[in-house]
Amino acid sequence: MAVEYARDEDKNDIIMAWKYCFGDSEKYVQYYFGNRYSPDTTLVLREDNIIKASLQKNKYNLSISGQSYDIPYIVGVLTLPQYRGYGYMGTLLQKALEKMHSEGSLASILMPVDNRIYRKFGFENIAYQREYSMQMGSLPKFKRSRCFESVDGTNQHHLKQLCKVYSNCIKDKNLYAIRDEAYFENLIKEIESEDGYIYMSNYETGGCDGYIAYVISDNIFIVREMMYENIDSLKSMLGFIHSHGTQVENIVINTFEDDYICDIIPNLRKGVDIKTKLFLMGRIVNAEGFIERMKPAFDFKSLKIGIYDELLEHNNSGFDIKCSSGLVEVERIGLEECDIQMDISAFSQLAFSGISVQKILFLGRIEVNNPLSIKTLERLFFKRANFFNEYV
Repeated sequence: MAVEYARDEDKNDIIMAWKYCFGDSEKYVQYYFGNRYSPDTTLVLREDNIIKASLQKNKYNLSISGQSYDIPYIVGVLTLPQYRGYGYMGTLLQKALEKMHSEGSLASILMPVDNRIYRKFGFENIAYQREYSMQMGSLPKFKRSRCFESVDGTNQHHLKQLCKVYSNCIKDKNLYAIRDEAYFENLIKEIESEDGYIYMSNYETGGCDGYIAYVISDNIFIVREMMYENIDSLKSMLGFIHSHGTQVENIVINTFEDDYICDIIPNLRKGVDIKTKLFLMGRIVNAEGFIERMKPAFDFKSLKIGIYDELLEHNNSGFDIKCSSGLVEVERIGLEECDIQMDISAFSQLAFSGISVQKILFLGRIEVNNPLSIKTLERLFFKRANFFNEYV
């Protein structure tokens, strides 16, 4: 048995496995394997010259706490049905994490089908989305002060406007994908492969202050992403959705966990279902390297954190962290010397600002040997809004 990067001749086998496991349309499969797939980022578990499991590590440039990181996003995790239940996926994920570390990655992310599966590998919940489900009649008929224009993926002005709107809407988030014009050009292809649409909201002087990406399927208007720079743009988009009342009966809107729709729709209890859903899990692959990249907003003499990692031995250590003039120094120490100890999943959730120190204390997920260190830990790691809306 070997875990290795895919060969060129493996592509058709991986496509067939993808179709079986995920049930995507032929149009979407053609898009993905024509635009996103690469054997250089695809790991396969091969035994007796047969691919029994595979996953892909698509690189994303993420902003985390104001810094840019190249982070592998694990997608397409699959095992062929006849080989399930034999531990192949566990072996593949373990080797994938080891390869990420050896290749210089500091962390990894994934969108879970079931977070219980990935918690065993040190991943933890770090980003959520809010989902609104309602009948068309439950959405007020907001006045549209904006005109809407279909986005053309070959129009550079359109791509620049999408980048501008996204950057303005996402700048207050702690974690998000950094997007450029090439990204949006590719996103438009992805949306089109799902028979979806992207429209920009334009004001009278010709500028753009929002966009909406959606599909219409099975009598449902499904919003994949909606970005708006101001209340007029938001209301106009909701009015745009309402204008489809003769086409569809139901609406599903996926958006920020801390969005504003709930603040402007009256009678939310009547016919509107709102839920928060987990979208992203994260894991620190190189704890020492991640700590060294941090940029605390305050100086401190010493914080000694111990980390346990059952899968990646290099993370099993104590770390004496010091910060002077915004520069972090890290020294490895014994676990018995540490002020605070935790496993890698708890550290990962704190590192991605996915949980507060008080909550993780309440849950009993860290061991405190020096209570005076908690204040420093709280200033270093605190809960912030994360947003990630990439599917592959």
